[in-house]
Amino acid sequence: MKTRPSLALALFAAAFAGPALARDPELVLVPPAEPIGGPDSPVRQPKVAPPVTAPADEGRSKLSAEGEAPAEEPSKWWTLTVGFDIVTAYYGRGFIVEDDGFIFQPYASFAAEALTWEGGGLTFDVGTWNSVHSEETDADLLGSSSVDAWFECDLLTGATVEVEPFSVRLSYAMYANPNRGADPIHEFIATIALDDSGWMGDFALNPAITIAQELGDDSGDGFDGHGTYFEAGVTPGVTFDLGPIKEARLNFPMLIGLSINDYYQFENTAGRVEGDTFGYFQGGARLLIPLPMPEGWGAWTFSAGVSVIVFGDGLEENNADDRDTRVLGLFGVSASF
Repeated sequence: MKTRPSLALALFAAAFAGPALARDPELVLVPPAEPIGGPDSPVRQPKVAPPVTAPADEGRSKLSAEGEAPAEEPSKWWTLTVGFDIVTAYYGRGFIVEDDGFIFQPYASFAAEALTWEGGGLTFDVGTWNSVHSEETDADLLGSSSVDAWFECDLLTGATVEVEPFSVRLSYAMYANPNRGADPIHEFIATIALDDSGWMGDFALNPAITIAQELGDDSGDGFDGHGTYFEAGVTPGVTFDLGPIKEARLNFPMLIGLSINDYYQFENTAGRVEGDTFGYFQGGARLLIPLPMPEGWGAWTFSAGVSVIVFGDGLEENNADDRDTRVLGLFGVSASF
């Protein structure tokens, strides 16, 4: 069954899953409901700091050889992020996609800062999120394909406006299946996030909500209708040092996925289509460790996580699985330049 990663983004593309498509210098919108998160998840989290480099010689003069202070480097207006996750199972917003075999989920995004002002700015982004399965999930259902293992290729683009402490992201997503397993799904997505670290400090929750509206006749639950999805989440966490590695991060992302209109539908025993409001709850832990890299190689991060997903009755029926909970795991690597 076709489903989408739960953004980008962006990105649980860090909270539960890989880094996100929309990023700014202070925070990351992290990737479906992935097995532990997806490209369009709204949950914010503090950005993992790049590895600390060796300090300059204390006796070195701050003046150049000519006796003038060196000019400040211009701030970079763009960010390129690439990475991958390897997951034990792929659930998109609670819908089962694949829970057998090897599941590899690479992604990439490019974000460009268009405008800046005190306490905010406007950023545009474009990116892709993919899922490759050794089990060749749903391959060739709609016709012949030469890439049977390449189950999903999502194309996403959007704009983020930040006015501290809020940020608003509007985006378009197309969830496609290169292996011809399903027709594309198109969505308009709106995310509002709050950076509460200014007054909550180390106890910040980083709350966010997302509303996604299906635009075409194809839907995530397999039934006709333009479903509307709602997601609310928080990402508390702690920052700490691991020996020589500074500012590792342990996040505890939690989210709930609901149907506003015809999103979590299923066929009952009488053959009638019903719908549930409650879709699923997902919560867990994700460790992010900055990797020491040579200067100029970007900021690299290793991540590993585990989460528990609890399904509503409608999703249990739709997934044809009598288990009301699943434990999911992942690890991944990302790099930002």
